[in-house]
Amino acid sequence: MSDPKPTAPTPASAWRKATVEGELIRLPGCGQVARLVRPPMSKLVLTSNGVPNPLSRNVQKLLSGAPPPKDENARWENYQQNMRGMQEVAALCLAEPRLRLDGTPEEGEIGPDDLTDMDYTFLLYTWVEGAAEQVAPFRVTPQP
Repeated sequence: MSDPKPTAPTPASAWRKATVEGELIRLPGCGQVARLVRPPMSKLVLTSNGVPNPLSRNVQKLLSGAPPPKDENARWENYQQNMRGMQEVAALCLAEPRLRLDGTPEEGEIGPDDLTDMDYTFLLYTWVEGAAEQVAPFRVTPQP
């Protein structure tokens, strides 16, 4: 069965509905229910620490042929950057309550400590990246 021929464009309000309303999801770590939206890739790459990549050191090693620094301070710095990036991604995903990254949360907001590591992991790897996997069948792949 094919789609009927469109007769009019989709109203802008319908386009924005998913990005504004989001979905109610129970977070796996803290067990609380939040309204989540899927941030566009353009917002993800513009976070101050970029998209978190805990495997960046491994990729660096593979590409350069040189081992990543074994210095404990360098590893800790990488972890901190990745964690801040994961918090920024979480802030983009949480429509309600909002995640306030700096300062004291106000009415309708939570702070970074209100989420668990499992929640941050879920938001990045399941909520955001899972959405990318759902559209994989629609990607155009050049034919040899």
